[in-house]
Amino acid sequence: MVRSRALVFGIVMLGTLLLNASAAPPLGGAPAPQALRINIQGEPATLDPAKIDNRLAGTIAKQLFEGLTRLDNNGNAIPGVAERWSVSADGKTYTFSLRRTARWSNGDPVTAQDFVYSYRRALDGKFGAPLVDNLFFIANAEQFNGGKITDPAQMGIRAVDEYTLEIRLHTPAPFFLKLLAFFSVMPVNPKVDQQNPRWMNEATTFVSNGPFRLARWEHERIMVLERNPNYWARDRVKLDEIQVVMVANLSTAYQMLSTGQLDITTPPAELTGRLIAEKKAQVFPEARTFFVRFNNKVSPFTNANVRKAFSLAMNREGITRRILQGGQIPLRGFIPHGLSSGSGEFRKQAGDLYKDNDAQRARELLQQGLRELGLAELPALVMRSSNREIFTKIAQAVQAQWKQTLKVQVTIETMEHRAFVAAVRRKDYVVAPFSTGADYDDAFNLLGQFVSEDFFNFTQYANAEYDRLIRAAAVETNAERRTRLMIDAERVLIGQDMAIAPLFTNTQVVVQNPKVKNIYRYAVAEDDYRDAFIEP
Repeated sequence: MVRSRALVFGIVMLGTLLLNASAAPPLGGAPAPQALRINIQGEPATLDPAKIDNRLAGTIAKQLFEGLTRLDNNGNAIPGVAERWSVSADGKTYTFSLRRTARWSNGDPVTAQDFVYSYRRALDGKFGAPLVDNLFFIANAEQFNGGKITDPAQMGIRAVDEYTLEIRLHTPAPFFLKLLAFFSVMPVNPKVDQQNPRWMNEATTFVSNGPFRLARWEHERIMVLERNPNYWARDRVKLDEIQVVMVANLSTAYQMLSTGQLDITTPPAELTGRLIAEKKAQVFPEARTFFVRFNNKVSPFTNANVRKAFSLAMNREGITRRILQGGQIPLRGFIPHGLSSGSGEFRKQAGDLYKDNDAQRARELLQQGLRELGLAELPALVMRSSNREIFTKIAQAVQAQWKQTLKVQVTIETMEHRAFVAAVRRKDYVVAPFSTGADYDDAFNLLGQFVSEDFFNFTQYANAEYDRLIRAAAVETNAERRTRLMIDAERVLIGQDMAIAPLFTNTQVVVQNPKVKNIYRYAVAEDDYRDAFIEP
Protein backbone atom coordinates (compact mmCIF):
# COMPACT_ATOMS: atom_id res chain seq x y z
CA MET A 1 0.00 0.00 0.00
CA VAL A 2 1.29 3.43 -0.91
CA ARG A 3 0.83 5.93 1.86
CA SER A 4 1.08 9.69 1.90
CA ARG A 5 4.42 11.09 2.83
CA ALA A 6 2.95 14.50 3.57
CA LEU A 7 2.54 16.33 6.82
CA VAL A 8 -1.12 15.97 7.48
CA PHE A 9 -1.80 19.51 8.45
CA GLY A 10 0.20 22.70 8.94
CA ILE A 11 0.14 26.45 8.74
CA VAL A 12 2.54 29.28 8.07
CA MET A 13 5.69 29.68 10.20
CA LEU A 14 5.45 27.14 12.97
CA GLY A 15 1.70 27.60 13.40
CA THR A 16 0.02 24.66 15.08
CA LEU A 17 -1.87 23.71 18.20
CA LEU A 18 -3.54 27.06 18.79
CA LEU A 19 -3.93 28.15 22.39
CA ASN A 20 -6.64 30.34 23.87
CA ALA A 21 -4.28 32.55 25.83
CA SER A 22 -3.48 35.82 24.09
CA ALA A 23 -1.46 37.57 26.77
CA ALA A 24 2.30 37.52 26.31
CA PRO A 25 4.12 35.66 29.08
CA PRO A 26 7.03 37.52 30.65
CA LEU A 27 10.30 35.95 29.56
CA GLY A 28 11.96 36.53 32.90
CA GLY A 29 15.59 37.37 33.48
CA ALA A 30 18.13 39.02 31.21
CA PRO A 31 18.62 37.12 27.94
CA ALA A 32 21.97 35.56 27.09
CA PRO A 33 24.16 37.63 24.74
CA GLN A 34 23.26 35.32 21.84
CA ALA A 35 19.64 34.54 22.74
CA LEU A 36 17.21 34.16 19.85
CA ARG A 37 13.57 34.74 20.86
CA ILE A 38 10.92 33.23 18.60
CA ASN A 39 7.16 32.81 18.88
CA ILE A 40 5.05 29.75 18.22
CA GLN A 41 1.28 29.71 18.51
CA GLY A 42 0.98 26.79 20.88
CA GLU A 43 2.63 23.93 22.70
CA PRO A 44 3.75 20.91 20.67
CA ALA A 45 1.93 17.70 21.55
CA THR A 46 5.27 15.88 21.57
CA LEU A 47 8.96 16.36 20.78
CA ASP A 48 9.56 12.67 20.06
CA PRO A 49 10.76 12.87 16.43
CA ALA A 50 8.95 9.70 15.39
CA LYS A 51 5.64 10.90 16.88
CA ILE A 52 5.62 14.40 15.37
CA ASP A 53 3.20 15.16 12.52
CA ASN A 54 3.47 18.94 12.13
CA ARG A 55 5.93 21.63 11.22
CA LEU A 56 5.87 23.46 14.55
CA ALA A 57 7.16 20.54 16.58
CA GLY A 58 9.30 19.42 13.65
CA THR A 59 11.16 22.72 13.56
CA ILE A 60 11.90 22.54 17.27
CA ALA A 61 13.01 18.93 16.90
CA LYS A 62 15.28 20.01 14.03
CA GLN A 63 17.31 22.10 16.49
CA LEU A 64 17.42 19.36 19.15
CA PHE A 65 18.19 16.30 17.00
CA GLU A 66 20.33 15.47 14.00
CA GLY A 67 19.90 12.71 11.44
CA LEU A 68 22.42 10.98 9.24
CA THR A 69 22.36 14.02 6.97
CA ARG A 70 21.34 17.65 7.24
CA LEU A 71 20.71 20.37 4.65
CA ASP A 72 22.97 23.26 3.69
CA ASN A 73 21.61 26.75 3.05
CA ASN A 74 20.69 25.73 -0.52
CA GLY A 75 18.77 22.65 0.57
CA ASN A 76 21.41 20.14 -0.50
CA ALA A 77 22.16 17.09 1.64
CA ILE A 78 25.41 17.40 3.60
CA PRO A 79 26.96 15.24 6.34
CA GLY A 80 25.22 15.17 9.70
CA VAL A 81 25.88 12.32 12.11
CA ALA A 82 27.25 10.47 9.07
CA GLU A 83 30.52 12.05 8.01
CA ARG A 84 30.50 10.25 4.65
CA TRP A 85 28.61 7.62 2.67
CA SER A 86 28.68 5.53 -0.46
CA VAL A 87 25.85 4.43 -2.75
CA SER A 88 25.76 1.21 -4.75
CA ALA A 89 25.67 1.27 -8.54
CA ASP A 90 21.98 0.33 -8.60
CA GLY A 91 21.12 3.18 -6.20
CA LYS A 92 19.58 0.85 -3.62
CA THR A 93 22.26 0.39 -0.95
CA TYR A 94 23.61 3.24 1.16
CA THR A 95 26.55 2.71 3.51
CA PHE A 96 27.07 5.43 6.11
CA SER A 97 30.19 6.03 8.17
CA LEU A 98 29.22 7.74 11.41
CA ARG A 99 31.29 10.31 13.24
CA ARG A 100 33.07 8.91 16.26
CA THR A 101 32.74 12.37 17.80
CA ALA A 102 28.92 12.39 17.64
CA ARG A 103 27.43 12.37 21.14
CA TRP A 104 24.05 12.48 22.83
CA SER A 105 23.45 15.43 25.13
CA ASN A 106 24.05 13.10 28.11
CA GLY A 107 27.49 12.17 26.73
CA ASP A 108 26.63 8.76 25.25
CA PRO A 109 28.16 8.04 21.82
CA VAL A 110 25.80 8.03 18.84
CA THR A 111 26.18 4.65 17.15
CA ALA A 112 24.87 2.79 14.12
CA GLN A 113 22.76 0.63 16.42
CA ASP A 114 21.00 3.78 17.68
CA PHE A 115 19.67 4.36 14.17
CA VAL A 116 18.69 0.70 13.79
CA TYR A 117 16.79 0.90 17.08
CA SER A 118 15.13 4.21 16.16
CA TYR A 119 14.00 3.10 12.71
CA ARG A 120 12.69 -0.23 14.01
CA ARG A 121 10.89 1.61 16.81
CA ALA A 122 9.16 3.93 14.35
CA LEU A 123 8.30 1.08 11.98
CA ASP A 124 6.67 -1.05 14.66
CA GLY A 125 2.99 -1.00 13.73
CA LYS A 126 2.01 -0.77 17.41
CA PHE A 127 4.06 2.39 17.91
CA GLY A 128 1.83 4.49 15.67
CA ALA A 129 4.36 6.84 14.07
CA PRO A 130 2.23 9.24 11.98
CA LEU A 131 4.82 9.74 9.24
CA VAL A 132 6.25 6.24 9.29
CA ASP A 133 5.78 5.93 5.55
CA ASN A 134 8.84 8.15 5.05
CA LEU A 135 10.76 4.98 5.91
CA PHE A 136 8.86 2.75 3.49
CA PHE A 137 11.57 3.16 0.85
CA ILE A 138 13.66 0.80 3.00
CA ALA A 139 13.44 -2.82 1.90
CA ASN A 140 10.65 -4.70 3.73
CA ALA A 141 9.87 -1.71 5.95
CA GLU A 142 6.25 -1.41 4.83
CA GLN A 143 5.75 -5.14 5.18
CA PHE A 144 7.11 -5.07 8.73
CA ASN A 145 4.96 -2.09 9.64
CA GLY A 146 1.88 -3.85 8.28
CA GLY A 147 2.63 -7.12 10.09
CA LYS A 148 3.32 -9.16 6.94
CA ILE A 149 6.78 -9.95 8.31
CA THR A 150 7.60 -10.04 12.02
CA ASP A 151 11.39 -10.29 12.10
CA PRO A 152 12.89 -6.77 12.06
CA ALA A 153 16.17 -8.23 10.86
CA GLN A 154 14.49 -8.83 7.50
CA MET A 155 14.30 -5.08 6.91
CA GLY A 156 17.05 -3.33 5.01
CA ILE A 157 18.61 -1.70 8.07
CA ARG A 158 21.67 -3.07 9.80
CA ALA A 159 24.66 -1.97 11.83
CA VAL A 160 27.73 -3.33 10.06
CA ASP A 161 29.78 -2.30 13.07
CA GLU A 162 29.53 0.31 15.82
CA TYR A 163 29.96 3.24 13.44
CA THR A 164 28.86 1.84 10.07
CA LEU A 165 25.19 1.72 9.05
CA GLU A 166 23.83 0.04 5.94
CA ILE A 167 20.40 0.87 4.51
CA ARG A 168 18.95 -1.08 1.59
CA LEU A 169 16.03 0.33 -0.39
CA HIS A 170 13.48 -1.65 -2.39
CA THR A 171 13.74 0.88 -5.23
CA PRO A 172 16.12 3.75 -6.00
CA ALA A 173 15.07 7.06 -4.42
CA PRO A 174 17.20 9.98 -5.66
CA PHE A 175 15.89 12.20 -2.84
CA PHE A 176 16.74 9.70 -0.07
CA LEU A 177 19.71 11.61 1.35
CA LYS A 178 17.54 14.73 1.75
CA LEU A 179 14.80 12.65 3.36
CA LEU A 180 17.28 11.49 6.01
CA ALA A 181 17.51 15.09 7.24
CA PHE A 182 13.77 15.17 7.98
CA PHE A 183 12.69 15.27 11.62
CA SER A 184 10.60 12.07 11.57
CA VAL A 185 13.67 9.90 10.83
CA MET A 186 15.98 11.40 13.44
CA PRO A 187 17.32 9.01 16.10
CA VAL A 188 16.48 8.65 19.78
CA ASN A 189 18.78 7.32 22.51
CA PRO A 190 17.87 3.61 22.96
CA LYS A 191 19.07 3.36 26.56
CA VAL A 192 17.11 6.45 27.61
CA ASP A 193 14.01 5.36 25.68
CA GLN A 194 14.01 1.89 27.24
CA GLN A 195 14.60 3.16 30.77
CA ASN A 196 11.99 5.93 30.60
CA PRO A 197 9.40 5.81 27.80
CA ARG A 198 8.24 9.33 28.82
CA TRP A 199 11.69 10.92 28.50
CA MET A 200 10.45 13.33 25.82
CA ASN A 201 7.88 15.04 28.05
CA GLU A 202 10.13 17.11 30.33
CA ALA A 203 13.38 19.05 30.00
CA THR A 204 14.92 17.22 32.97
CA THR A 205 14.73 13.85 31.18
CA PHE A 206 15.13 15.01 27.58
CA VAL A 207 18.14 13.62 25.68
CA SER A 208 18.98 14.62 22.09
CA ASN A 209 21.95 14.72 19.74
CA GLY A 210 21.57 18.00 17.85
CA PRO A 211 23.08 21.49 18.05
CA PHE A 212 20.87 22.40 21.03
CA ARG A 213 19.53 20.63 24.10
CA LEU A 214 16.30 21.27 25.96
CA ALA A 215 17.23 23.20 29.10
CA ARG A 216 13.81 24.39 30.26
CA TRP A 217 10.18 23.63 29.46
CA GLU A 218 7.38 25.51 31.17
CA HIS A 219 4.43 23.86 29.52
CA GLU A 220 2.03 26.08 27.58
CA ARG A 221 4.40 29.02 28.15
CA ILE A 222 8.06 28.77 27.12
CA MET A 223 10.82 26.39 26.08
CA VAL A 224 14.51 27.27 26.29
CA LEU A 225 16.96 25.45 24.04
CA GLU A 226 20.63 25.94 24.92
CA ARG A 227 23.76 25.16 22.97
CA ASN A 228 24.62 21.47 23.33
CA PRO A 229 28.19 21.14 24.68
CA ASN A 230 28.34 17.53 23.46
CA TYR A 231 27.40 18.32 19.85
CA TRP A 232 30.13 17.27 17.44
CA ALA A 233 30.14 20.70 15.68
CA ARG A 234 29.53 22.79 18.82
CA ASP A 235 32.17 25.33 17.79
CA ARG A 236 30.09 26.47 14.81
CA VAL A 237 26.95 27.01 16.93
CA LYS A 238 26.91 30.73 17.76
CA LEU A 239 23.60 31.04 19.63
CA ASP A 240 23.75 30.50 23.37
CA GLU A 241 20.06 29.75 23.54
CA ILE A 242 16.74 29.86 21.72
CA GLN A 243 13.75 31.05 23.72
CA VAL A 244 10.57 29.57 22.25
CA VAL A 245 7.65 31.63 23.57
CA MET A 246 4.07 30.43 23.14
CA VAL A 247 1.79 33.35 22.25
CA ALA A 248 -1.36 32.39 20.37
CA ASN A 249 -2.41 35.87 19.32
CA LEU A 250 -0.27 37.08 16.42
CA SER A 251 -1.14 40.73 17.06
CA THR A 252 0.26 40.35 20.57
CA ALA A 253 3.35 38.61 19.23
CA TYR A 254 3.90 41.35 16.66
CA GLN A 255 3.70 43.99 19.39
CA MET A 256 6.28 42.02 21.37
CA LEU A 257 8.60 42.06 18.37
CA SER A 258 8.00 45.77 17.84
CA THR A 259 8.99 46.47 21.45
CA GLY A 260 12.10 44.27 21.38
CA GLN A 261 10.72 41.28 23.28
CA LEU A 262 10.85 38.91 20.29
CA ASP A 263 13.17 38.47 17.32
CA ILE A 264 10.93 36.45 14.98
CA THR A 265 7.20 36.03 14.52
CA THR A 266 4.52 35.60 11.89
CA PRO A 267 2.63 38.89 11.38
CA PRO A 268 -1.13 39.07 11.87
CA ALA A 269 -3.09 38.73 8.63
CA GLU A 270 -4.42 42.29 8.72
CA LEU A 271 -0.85 43.66 8.62
CA THR A 272 0.75 41.14 6.28
CA GLY A 273 0.13 42.90 2.95
CA ARG A 274 1.34 46.27 4.22
CA LEU A 275 4.44 44.82 5.88
CA ILE A 276 5.38 42.96 2.70
CA ALA A 277 4.83 46.09 0.60
CA GLU A 278 6.99 48.10 2.99
CA LYS A 279 9.65 45.34 2.92
CA LYS A 280 9.30 44.87 6.66
CA ALA A 281 8.26 41.25 6.26
CA GLN A 282 10.04 38.51 4.34
CA VAL A 283 8.23 35.99 2.14
CA PHE A 284 9.61 32.48 1.71
CA PRO A 285 8.17 29.79 -0.58
CA GLU A 286 6.65 26.72 1.04
CA ALA A 287 5.87 23.42 -0.66
CA ARG A 288 2.37 23.30 0.83
CA THR A 289 -0.97 23.17 -0.94
CA PHE A 290 -4.05 24.73 0.61
CA PHE A 291 -7.25 23.23 -0.74
CA VAL A 292 -10.91 22.60 -0.08
CA ARG A 293 -11.46 18.98 0.86
CA PHE A 294 -14.67 17.32 -0.37
CA ASN A 295 -15.85 14.16 1.36
CA ASN A 296 -16.24 12.00 -1.74
CA LYS A 297 -18.53 9.57 0.09
CA VAL A 298 -21.07 12.18 1.22
CA SER A 299 -23.70 13.70 -1.11
CA PRO A 300 -23.58 15.94 -3.08
CA PHE A 301 -19.81 15.55 -3.32
CA THR A 302 -20.14 11.96 -4.44
CA ASN A 303 -20.60 13.53 -7.88
CA ALA A 304 -17.55 14.70 -9.84
CA ASN A 305 -19.44 17.43 -11.69
CA VAL A 306 -20.68 18.93 -8.43
CA ARG A 307 -17.12 18.93 -7.12
CA LYS A 308 -15.92 20.58 -10.34
CA ALA A 309 -18.66 23.20 -10.05
CA PHE A 310 -17.63 24.16 -6.54
CA SER A 311 -13.97 24.28 -7.59
CA LEU A 312 -14.50 26.43 -10.70
CA ALA A 313 -16.76 28.81 -8.74
CA MET A 314 -13.83 29.79 -6.50
CA ASN A 315 -11.76 32.90 -7.21
CA ARG A 316 -8.26 31.95 -6.16
CA GLU A 317 -6.71 35.20 -7.34
CA GLY A 318 -9.14 37.13 -5.16
CA ILE A 319 -8.43 34.96 -2.12
CA THR A 320 -4.66 35.22 -2.37
CA ARG A 321 -4.27 38.85 -3.48
CA ARG A 322 -7.10 40.63 -1.72
CA ILE A 323 -7.76 38.54 1.36
CA LEU A 324 -4.59 36.72 2.43
CA GLN A 325 -2.00 39.06 0.84
CA GLY A 326 0.91 36.84 1.83
CA GLY A 327 2.38 36.23 -1.61
CA GLN A 328 0.56 32.91 -2.04
CA ILE A 329 0.44 31.58 -5.62
CA PRO A 330 -2.97 30.48 -7.03
CA LEU A 331 -2.95 26.82 -8.05
CA ARG A 332 -4.50 25.18 -11.11
CA GLY A 333 -3.41 21.71 -10.10
CA PHE A 334 -2.73 19.84 -6.87
CA ILE A 335 1.07 19.71 -6.58
CA PRO A 336 2.44 23.04 -5.29
CA HIS A 337 4.83 25.24 -7.21
CA GLY A 338 8.53 24.50 -6.76
CA LEU A 339 8.25 20.80 -5.93
CA SER A 340 10.35 18.42 -8.01
CA SER A 341 9.18 15.50 -10.12
CA GLY A 342 12.63 13.95 -10.15
CA SER A 343 13.19 15.25 -13.68
CA GLY A 344 12.23 18.92 -13.29
CA GLU A 345 9.68 21.13 -11.54
CA PHE A 346 6.43 19.20 -11.48
CA ARG A 347 4.02 22.15 -11.75
CA LYS A 348 5.78 23.49 -14.86
CA GLN A 349 5.78 20.03 -16.43
CA ALA A 350 2.14 19.24 -15.60
CA GLY A 351 0.66 22.63 -16.51
CA ASP A 352 -2.82 23.91 -15.60
CA LEU A 353 -5.71 21.49 -15.13
CA TYR A 354 -8.63 23.93 -14.86
CA LYS A 355 -9.58 27.57 -15.19
CA ASP A 356 -9.89 29.74 -12.12
CA ASN A 357 -13.14 31.61 -11.39
CA ASP A 358 -14.99 30.08 -14.35
CA ALA A 359 -18.50 31.05 -13.17
CA GLN A 360 -20.47 30.10 -16.28
CA ARG A 361 -18.91 26.66 -16.57
CA ALA A 362 -19.39 26.14 -12.81
CA ARG A 363 -23.13 26.75 -13.11
CA GLU A 364 -23.39 24.37 -16.07
CA LEU A 365 -21.53 21.62 -14.23
CA LEU A 366 -23.66 22.08 -11.13
CA GLN A 367 -26.87 21.58 -13.10
CA GLN A 368 -25.40 18.53 -14.80
CA GLY A 369 -24.33 17.10 -11.46
CA LEU A 370 -27.74 17.71 -9.89
CA ARG A 371 -29.44 15.86 -12.74
CA GLU A 372 -27.07 12.94 -12.27
CA LEU A 373 -27.90 12.89 -8.55
CA GLY A 374 -31.63 13.24 -9.17
CA LEU A 375 -31.80 16.51 -7.21
CA ALA A 376 -33.68 19.68 -8.12
CA GLU A 377 -31.38 21.84 -6.02
CA LEU A 378 -28.54 21.55 -3.57
CA PRO A 379 -29.39 20.95 0.07
CA ALA A 380 -28.06 23.33 2.73
CA LEU A 381 -24.44 22.43 3.43
CA VAL A 382 -22.21 22.73 6.49
CA MET A 383 -18.50 23.49 6.02
CA ARG A 384 -16.32 22.63 8.98
CA SER A 385 -13.25 24.81 9.52
CA SER A 386 -10.35 25.13 11.92
CA ASN A 387 -10.43 28.28 14.04
CA ARG A 388 -7.01 29.22 12.69
CA GLU A 389 -7.20 32.61 11.05
CA ILE A 390 -6.03 31.52 7.61
CA PHE A 391 -8.66 28.79 7.45
CA THR A 392 -11.52 30.91 8.70
CA LYS A 393 -10.64 33.52 6.05
CA ILE A 394 -10.62 30.84 3.35
CA ALA A 395 -13.93 29.41 4.58
CA GLN A 396 -15.60 32.81 4.59
CA ALA A 397 -14.23 33.65 1.14
CA VAL A 398 -15.38 30.46 -0.59
CA GLN A 399 -18.71 30.59 1.23
CA ALA A 400 -19.38 33.99 -0.34
CA GLN A 401 -18.13 32.91 -3.76
CA TRP A 402 -20.30 29.78 -3.80
CA LYS A 403 -23.33 31.81 -2.77
CA GLN A 404 -22.73 34.38 -5.49
CA THR A 405 -21.99 31.95 -8.32
CA LEU A 406 -23.92 28.81 -7.42
CA LYS A 407 -26.68 30.31 -5.23
CA VAL A 408 -25.90 27.71 -2.56
CA GLN A 409 -26.22 28.26 1.20
CA VAL A 410 -23.19 27.01 3.12
CA THR A 411 -23.01 27.36 6.88
CA ILE A 412 -19.57 27.51 8.49
CA GLU A 413 -18.97 25.50 11.65
CA THR A 414 -15.76 26.75 13.25
CA MET A 415 -13.98 24.27 15.51
CA GLU A 416 -10.96 24.32 17.78
CA HIS A 417 -8.05 23.23 15.66
CA ARG A 418 -7.31 19.86 17.21
CA ALA A 419 -10.98 18.94 17.30
CA PHE A 420 -11.31 19.92 13.64
CA VAL A 421 -8.36 17.78 12.56
CA ALA A 422 -9.75 14.87 14.56
CA ALA A 423 -13.14 15.26 12.84
CA VAL A 424 -11.55 15.24 9.38
CA ARG A 425 -9.53 12.16 10.27
CA ARG A 426 -12.77 10.45 11.29
CA LYS A 427 -14.23 11.56 7.93
CA ASP A 428 -16.85 13.42 9.94
CA TYR A 429 -17.30 16.36 7.58
CA VAL A 430 -18.87 17.26 4.26
CA VAL A 431 -16.53 19.98 3.01
CA ALA A 432 -13.59 21.66 4.73
CA PRO A 433 -10.57 23.87 3.99
CA PHE A 434 -7.32 21.99 4.62
CA SER A 435 -3.63 21.92 3.71
CA THR A 436 -0.89 19.39 3.07
CA GLY A 437 2.86 19.92 2.83
CA ALA A 438 5.79 17.97 1.46
CA ASP A 439 8.32 16.19 3.68
CA TYR A 440 10.90 15.92 0.91
CA ASP A 441 11.41 17.43 -2.52
CA ASP A 442 9.40 15.09 -4.72
CA ALA A 443 5.81 15.24 -5.93
CA PHE A 444 5.27 11.58 -5.10
CA ASN A 445 5.40 12.65 -1.46
CA LEU A 446 1.96 14.28 -1.76
CA LEU A 447 0.22 12.07 -4.31
CA GLY A 448 0.15 8.91 -2.21
CA GLN A 449 -2.48 10.20 0.23
CA PHE A 450 -5.27 9.74 -2.34
CA VAL A 451 -4.66 6.06 -3.01
CA SER A 452 -7.86 4.22 -2.14
CA GLU A 453 -6.66 2.39 0.98
CA ASP A 454 -4.16 4.97 2.18
CA PHE A 455 -4.34 5.87 5.87
CA PHE A 456 -4.30 9.58 5.02
CA ASN A 457 -7.10 9.36 2.44
CA PHE A 458 -9.49 11.45 4.54
CA THR A 459 -11.14 12.58 1.29
CA GLN A 460 -12.36 8.98 0.77
CA TYR A 461 -11.40 9.19 -2.88
CA ALA A 462 -11.27 5.93 -4.82
CA ASN A 463 -10.19 5.43 -8.42
CA ALA A 464 -8.54 2.22 -9.62
CA GLU A 465 -6.69 3.98 -12.44
CA TYR A 466 -5.23 6.52 -10.03
CA ASP A 467 -4.11 3.71 -7.73
CA ARG A 468 -2.45 1.92 -10.65
CA LEU A 469 -0.56 5.02 -11.76
CA ILE A 470 0.75 5.78 -8.27
CA ARG A 471 1.84 2.21 -7.65
CA ALA A 472 3.61 2.19 -11.02
CA ALA A 473 5.37 5.47 -10.20
CA ALA A 474 6.51 4.00 -6.86
CA VAL A 475 8.68 1.39 -8.60
CA GLU A 476 9.56 3.15 -11.88
CA THR A 477 13.32 3.79 -12.08
CA ASN A 478 13.32 5.89 -15.26
CA ALA A 479 12.91 9.54 -14.21
CA GLU A 480 11.00 10.66 -17.31
CA ARG A 481 8.57 7.71 -17.24
CA ARG A 482 8.05 8.20 -13.52
CA THR A 483 7.26 11.89 -14.09
CA ARG A 484 4.72 11.01 -16.77
CA LEU A 485 3.00 8.52 -14.45
CA MET A 486 2.67 11.17 -11.75
CA ILE A 487 1.41 13.79 -14.22
CA ASP A 488 -1.20 11.34 -15.49
CA ALA A 489 -2.20 10.53 -11.91
CA GLU A 490 -2.75 14.20 -11.09
CA ARG A 491 -4.87 14.61 -14.22
CA VAL A 492 -7.11 11.77 -13.03
CA LEU A 493 -7.26 13.12 -9.48
CA ILE A 494 -7.98 16.74 -10.41
CA GLY A 495 -8.66 17.14 -14.13
CA GLN A 496 -11.03 14.18 -14.36
CA ASP A 497 -12.41 13.74 -10.82
CA MET A 498 -11.69 17.00 -8.95
CA ALA A 499 -11.42 14.94 -5.76
CA ILE A 500 -10.44 18.14 -3.96
CA ALA A 501 -10.37 21.80 -5.00
CA PRO A 502 -6.78 23.12 -4.86
CA LEU A 503 -6.45 26.77 -3.84
CA PHE A 504 -2.86 28.00 -3.65
CA THR A 505 0.78 27.27 -2.97
CA ASN A 506 1.53 28.66 0.46
CA THR A 507 4.30 30.94 1.63
CA GLN A 508 5.95 31.57 4.97
CA VAL A 509 5.76 35.23 5.97
CA VAL A 510 8.20 36.30 8.67
CA VAL A 511 8.93 39.51 10.53
CA GLN A 512 12.44 39.29 11.90
CA ASN A 513 14.93 41.38 13.82
CA PRO A 514 17.36 42.54 11.09
CA LYS A 515 20.31 41.70 13.34
CA VAL A 516 19.45 37.99 13.16
CA LYS A 517 21.51 36.28 10.46
CA ASN A 518 22.01 32.83 8.91
CA ILE A 519 18.66 31.22 9.57
CA TYR A 520 18.15 28.70 6.78
CA ARG A 521 14.58 28.41 5.52
CA TYR A 522 13.44 25.87 2.97
CA ALA A 523 10.38 25.33 0.82
CA VAL A 524 10.23 21.70 1.95
CA ALA A 525 12.18 21.25 5.18
CA GLU A 526 11.96 22.90 8.59
CA ASP A 527 13.86 26.07 9.49
CA ASP A 528 17.42 25.48 10.69
CA TYR A 529 19.03 27.67 13.38
CA ARG A 530 22.34 25.85 13.79
CA ASP A 531 24.39 28.54 12.02
CA ALA A 532 22.29 31.51 13.15
CA PHE A 533 23.71 34.42 15.13
CA ILE A 534 22.73 37.90 16.26
CA GLU A 535 24.82 40.86 15.22
CA PRO A 536 25.86 43.20 18.06
